[in-house]
Amino acid sequence: GFNIREGLTKEDDRLPSWFYRHAINEGDIITPQELEAMVADYYRLRGWDKEGRPVKEL
Repeated sequence: GFNIREGLTKEDDRLPSWFYRHAINEGDIITPQELEAMVADYYRLRGWDKEGRPVKEL
């Protein structure tokens, strides 16, 4: 509710650009496309729409 109330959207579910270039350990770098897929899975598992908003139950 807080994020929706404050106007945050799917576009705000991003990581800083350095995260895609610098690994803490070998193999830990993620691509923006991989993150987008993980965020979509998270939304689906939470029962939210593709924009990251809870779906109203009828």
